[in-house]
Amino acid sequence: MKREDALKEILSSLKKNPTDTNAKKLISLFGITAEELAEEGLSYEMLRALDGVLL
Repeated sequence: MKREDALKEILSSLKKNPTDTNAKKLISLFGITAEELAEEGLSYEMLRALDGVLL
């Protein structure tokens, strides 16, 4: 899986279920940052909910 694919999967999963554990695992595995998620359209509220997971 490429980083871009992981980012798309994370966004899709979090929009369906904000507590999705697979999305959180992918964030950790690929070292996805809050900035990357925000650039892809993830809401501020969702980013705040992920504070403990994001680098």
